[in-house]
Amino acid sequence: MAKKSRKEEIITFNYPDDVVLAVNDLKIYFELKKFGFGNAGYVKAVDGVSFDLHKQEAIAIVGESGCGKTTLMKSILGLYEPREGKIIYKNEDINKHDRVTKRWYHSQVGYVQQDPFGAIAPFLSVRRILEEPLICNGIKEPGELDTRIRKVMEEVSLTPVDDFINKYPHMLSGGQQQRIVIARAMILQQKMMVADEPVSMLDASVRVEVLKLLEGLMLNHGLSVIYITHDLSTVRYFSERIFVMYAGRLVEKAKVNDLIFNHKHPYTEALLAATSEPDAANAKIYKEIPEGEPPSLLHPPPGCRYHPRCPKMIDGLCNVDNPPEFEVGPDHLVSCWLYKDDIKD
Repeated sequence: MAKKSRKEEIITFNYPDDVVLAVNDLKIYFELKKFGFGNAGYVKAVDGVSFDLHKQEAIAIVGESGCGKTTLMKSILGLYEPREGKIIYKNEDINKHDRVTKRWYHSQVGYVQQDPFGAIAPFLSVRRILEEPLICNGIKEPGELDTRIRKVMEEVSLTPVDDFINKYPHMLSGGQQQRIVIARAMILQQKMMVADEPVSMLDASVRVEVLKLLEGLMLNHGLSVIYITHDLSTVRYFSERIFVMYAGRLVEKAKVNDLIFNHKHPYTEALLAATSEPDAANAKIYKEIPEGEPPSLLHPPPGCRYHPRCPKMIDGLCNVDNPPEFEVGPDHLVSCWLYKDDIKD
């Protein structure tokens, strides 16, 4: 029996050409074992997440620690198998586990890790670090390897190239290490990049430089970027849309300015209130922060998962039924029963 080609094994869909990635009702559950073999339940880390990413667009997924954004990121990278739902890349279902499909998809998506020093091997030179993905994908001609490496190093502003190409990670600053990680994430000329807290480990003076670098690469190469973070103070300078995540679900989706200045969900309001701003007047302002902690994802509360902490909770509704998405404005969706009468026709 002849082996099927990748095109025969992947289910195709009919999304518009400008949709690079579509996530449909994605659920990622982790099974817990009792005494090593019995089922003790499931941790519902991602529970019914849907969104799309367009060409040359940067979106941000924000939320506090433990909300599920890293699990969502890893599932998009193909590291976790969905329990339900689909991840569609360029109209093709990538939820397949054959070697050909995975290798093809991994060559299409760049990944920028949070900790640059931990993301690159300390015993490899910069040249060898950047050669690795090229060699793994069949590019082995020495001249082409050198040309590609030098070009990408110039694009991430590691110049003069000869001053950096033979150095080792410990000889570079944190910002320079992160530039190497970014260069590696795009050396295969990927069209999509996932950036996991790419500036959280860097000094404040370097963060803006790295974000401007990512923005320039996105515009010059037509990159689509998913920016994972908990820091709303940097999101507004880089992303076009923001998706707010809480306890495994997206609770609000909107364009950046609309979400920051016209947010609707009580959790988004709390998240923005907790964001630090470089303004001395904040020392004299008391901000209401909701009490309590995020719920257990092993035994989440019924209804809206934010209702135990929400000051606007509607008894008999918020604590009973999970709210659907309500459209409260152009490209502005919120999962909150407070807006049940604002559904657009």
